Amino acid sequence: MAICPKCRCELPEVGMRCENDGWFGIAPEDFDENNNILGRLLGGSFIALHKLGQGGMGTVYEGRQIPLNRVVAIKVLSRLHLTDEQVLTRFEREAKSVARVVHPNVVQLIDSGIEGSDIAYIVMEYVQGVELSNLDDSEFSGQFIVHVAHQVLNALSEAHAMNVIHRDLKPDNIMITSEDGDSHFVKVLDFGLASLSDGSRITVAGQALGTPWYMSPEQATASPVTEASDIYSLGCVLYEMATSKPPFPGNRPYNVMMQHVNAQVPALVPRPGVELSPELVQFIMKCLEKDPADRYTSANDALEALHNVPEWAVDVQCDPSQSIKLSVLQLSEMGRKSSDIISEMSDAIASGESPAVIRDAVQSASAPISSSNPTVSPSAVSAPPGNIEEISRYDAMESAPTIPSFSAYSKAELKELKQSMAKAEYKAKPAMTDSDDGFDFLLHGKNLKILIAVGVIVSILLILAIILAIKE
Repeated sequence: MAICPKCRCELPEVGMRCENDGWFGIAPEDFDENNNILGRLLGGSFIALHKLGQGGMGTVYEGRQIPLNRVVAIKVLSRLHLTDEQVLTRFEREAKSVARVVHPNVVQLIDSGIEGSDIAYIVMEYVQGVELSNLDDSEFSGQFIVHVAHQVLNALSEAHAMNVIHRDLKPDNIMITSEDGDSHFVKVLDFGLASLSDGSRITVAGQALGTPWYMSPEQATASPVTEASDIYSLGCVLYEMATSKPPFPGNRPYNVMMQHVNAQVPALVPRPGVELSPELVQFIMKCLEKDPADRYTSANDALEALHNVPEWAVDVQCDPSQSIKLSVLQLSEMGRKSSDIISEMSDAIASGESPAVIRDAVQSASAPISSSNPTVSPSAVSAPPGNIEEISRYDAMESAPTIPSFSAYSKAELKELKQSMAKAEYKAKPAMTDSDDGFDFLLHGKNLKILIAVGVIVSILLILAIILAIKE
């Protein structure tokens, strides 16, 4: 059963439209006579059904996108701030900021708008998981810290490339969920305090924006922020993951802020049961340098350093991002193999060679890419243990599938040839290896498979076109 929050009539179920006033039913336990958001239609497509939490900028609701029946998160600006033009401008900037950042590790913006004169809202993907701040202590380890840091840095790298600075990175804004087979997949939330570094900054006189326990020294003094400010905040988060408390855990916000500015960061003593390499401790402490110039100056610089700590090499959970340079080389090598196969086959057919000769030419051209090939040498990058199985799988395929013997190119034989060539092309695919660059958008799981599949299909079509042209 549900009730309409407007006329308070009973409705059969939550989310059903009330014929009396056009509002939507909510659960009786969610009803609040002082709340004019729940059950109300926003932007013609969204309804808030359940309150999830409340922060300094506003309230977050679980909602539904009606046309798609999709669960969403709706953030509504506090009505107390609607008369403050600067806060409203910050809210509108949040929507602009998040919309510019598209990355698997960043919560996706779906819509935003202002409804009437009293509601400003942002609609985002609904992430079901647990905040880093609420994670069970048993989850923490050196490998887990690196796993989280890697994903957050990938998110920051994408944001910084769009001239967006998060400015409020903290455990509450890092959600641990499950995605693509990773039970510790990170989603970075809430760009509500993000500052655009393209000149459209908004400064509130005398007000430091952020959360004191994770605030960079420059934020604490209301100085201009840079990408390095996010690095410092991440350092605070990693420090807390490693020790169970932030660098300066006081309960007086102003004092904590001044400690970020003036006090030396306490030595990092890992929480019980957690072992950290000296390299990882050094990485965290470098993030926490007072002077931005002494920190990693960018997320990409931090990623490069992170990939050199021992915990990275043994993080079996991590699906490391691949270098764009290595990716282009590998895909280029695949393209070259396809061209070699087509060239060898067309030459053999044009010269009237026997099927056996054609078969040998194709097998020769589709030989596996050698690990000694300088363009994809394993020594060029550090492959994590997670790739060893893949490499072995390719190495085990030493015998390329042969093209069946035939005396005439019938349709059935062409079909068999097509299947054989597809397998040969698959064999020519090099094993993916790890790299230090954060370009997950190209090589992240499904995207890589799609690229490879497209390459194989194009190669097959070209081969069949050549065969048919020669027959005619």
